[in-house]
Amino acid sequence: MMNDIIPIYHNKYGISFRWKRTIGYKDPDKIQLVFREMGFYLSVNQLKSFLHFTQQSRKHKDYCNCDVKEQARCILLKTPSSHIELAVSSRELDQIEDLLQGTLFQLSLNNLLVEKGLL
Repeated sequence: MMNDIIPIYHNKYGISFRWKRTIGYKDPDKIQLVFREMGFYLSVNQLKSFLHFTQQSRKHKDYCNCDVKEQARCILLKTPSSHIELAVSSRELDQIEDLLQGTLFQLSLNNLLVEKGLL
């Protein structure tokens, strides 16, 4: 299976990648984002929206008033799907945000290298 993907970015929490070829419904222009036993299949614009939602949720991190607030899943994180929100902890929110930022950075860098003929 690892031969079927092109890794983009990963951290301790998850991974993002592209499929090398179209497999069933897979769109080669979309990015697979996998964390916490969930997979999201998103366009670049949806990745940017998801990142925006993490930044909005960051404003609500302090509403978690419990002894284990770093581990408690008391933050609701919107996703690019209007029907799905995730309950995440403060640590998970940080890791998801890093995963999205790293993915978008790597995609931008790769596009720049392709434009310059270096990739």
